[in-house]
Amino acid sequence: MGSDVQKERLRQLFHACDVDHSGRIEKWEFVKICSELHVRSTEIDALFSRLDSDQDGTINLEEFMDGFQESHFLKDEEMSSEHAGESFSAAWEDFKSRLGDQLKFIP
Repeated sequence: MGSDVQKERLRQLFHACDVDHSGRIEKWEFVKICSELHVRSTEIDALFSRLDSDQDGTINLEEFMDGFQESHFLKDEEMSSEHAGESFSAAWEDFKSRLGDQLKFIP
């Protein structure tokens, strides 16, 4: 996954996103954070689905860390179409730009 420093930064970011301290980022928490960052609602769903790899409706720490490790979600071969891959890439770039200084916590 990377260095211990990177792992710790991701853990800290995960816990900051886990508003109710349940050990999982639930959809409402993710929506709230993304809304505060002015991420478009259509992009929020795509980002959440990509992070929620087991599709159980929540993002656990492992999924969160794996999601950021996977080339910042840009594995286009997993996308259903070329257009969806482009749309997702644009959504991810927009999400990263809205994180601003918080992006430094993401390896």
